[in-house]
Amino acid sequence: MIIGKIIEEEVSFADFVNLMSFKRGKLAIVRVDLPVDSPVINKQIKNIALPKDAVLVSIVRQEEVILPKGDTVLEAGDDIIAMAMVGNEARLINLLVGKV
Repeated sequence: MIIGKIIEEEVSFADFVNLMSFKRGKLAIVRVDLPVDSPVINKQIKNIALPKDAVLVSIVRQEEVILPKGDTVLEAGDDIIAMAMVGNEARLINLLVGKV
């Protein structure tokens, strides 16, 4: 419940936010707001070729926190919380937003 509350509070910032880095600076938790022109809008997560070193942790959609599964469909305006290896965040952002 605490993590969910932190996620809800953090998703009010800019389109991309590095929320935290840990494991001696090798792993980052990031937040990305999906714009209306995102290439992943209306796609199921299982059909998105995420970088092998990245995972979607949660989706905040309006007032709802969603734990993503393979059949979860991404929508414009979704706030995505993801984990990725530091240095590879740009690949993940490019995939989700369509630009770096």
